[in-house]
Amino acid sequence: GILIPLVELPHRLSELDPKKMIVVYCKSGKRSIEATKILLNKNFRVKYLQGGIMEWQKRKMYAE
Repeated sequence: GILIPLVELPHRLSELDPKKMIVVYCKSGKRSIEATKILLNKNFRVKYLQGGIMEWQKRKMYAE
């Protein structure tokens, strides 16, 4: 995986492979929605973790 902060994303798109599915996430889900919009606008295949890490943890959607 590659960690790219939202503010850097528009300048680092060349680091991403447009042929691969990109999964974005953040703590609450708000920044990942913005990242998804940026990536979709540039024709990347993208999915995001709805609700972010907090929702994922709340629903215990992880392996213990």
